[in-house]
Amino acid sequence: MLTEAPVRIGTARASEVARCPRMGGYSLLGFERVELDERSQRLVLRGRMLHDWKLSQLVERYGDGVEIERRVAWPHGELREDALILDPGIAVEIKTTTALRATDAYWLQLAFAVRYDDAAEAGCLVLVHPATLEERVLPFRLTAEWSARVDGISDALTDVREAAVDPPSPSPQPPGLPERICAHPGEAASHFCPFAGPCFDGWQYPPAEELAAEHAGSIAALVLVERRRKALASELRAAEEERAGIRDTLRPLLRPRFPYTLGGVSGSVTIKRTESAGRVLYDVADAVSAGQLDADALAPFTRVGKPSERWTVVEHEGGALPAPDYGEVPF
Repeated sequence: MLTEAPVRIGTARASEVARCPRMGGYSLLGFERVELDERSQRLVLRGRMLHDWKLSQLVERYGDGVEIERRVAWPHGELREDALILDPGIAVEIKTTTALRATDAYWLQLAFAVRYDDAAEAGCLVLVHPATLEERVLPFRLTAEWSARVDGISDALTDVREAAVDPPSPSPQPPGLPERICAHPGEAASHFCPFAGPCFDGWQYPPAEELAAEHAGSIAALVLVERRRKALASELRAAEEERAGIRDTLRPLLRPRFPYTLGGVSGSVTIKRTESAGRVLYDVADAVSAGQLDADALAPFTRVGKPSERWTVVEHEGGALPAPDYGEVPF
């Protein structure tokens, strides 16, 4: 049972909490929102237009059997479902994404809706590509794991409320806030965060450590290899585009699976075109996240890949490659 906090300054939006619980904490404490930059505003507007278009399709299909932009109370304010299909009680969330892949935040927002809407028995995630309008419709079931996660976040925000003081703390990082999910301020834009300013107040990029001069040769070699890789990758992309154009020209002339030959003064060449049916792929990770598959049941069929690492090599303007130190030369 939620108890009244000593001070309640604001409310938290479940859609923001799903992206970042800390963002919800700032909203709960009434911090001022910073307007999104122009590019982010355009992305939001585009998403809203496609969102409204999909909602109009739901109304056309279900009529009075769907409630649009349903508002539901939750312990820290009010959450808004994109839609609720009344029978059999399916909460609908619509997201625009070029990848057509569900993110953890998408599933979590849907989990909030199903968890707190007594009329929702299950959920449905609709992913729409903003350019091609291709879509994926993914069913969702609220599992015990999702319920526990939603309740844990709600409890963390309750701690934020109870730690609030009156008058509000002037600190940009008041006590009790959940940990930030962004490693640096640049990531905040991808989450459409209006609280990046106070969240990263006083934060600085950690200084780069100096490598000993004895490693200059290896570093220079790595930089040169990276340059060569980029040049080769660009050349390969150009070759693949050229090859695709030539294939488009020849395709009508070649029956599948039949070899064709062409002779000449310097030799001959044989060409054969083979068609393969598209493979059927199963997105097991999404199915587990959607509550449609039990991760424990899949354990015997699970394989863990080898660990990997990522290297980032950045050349800065005005700098020069360090000269390798070969030591003393005996001549």
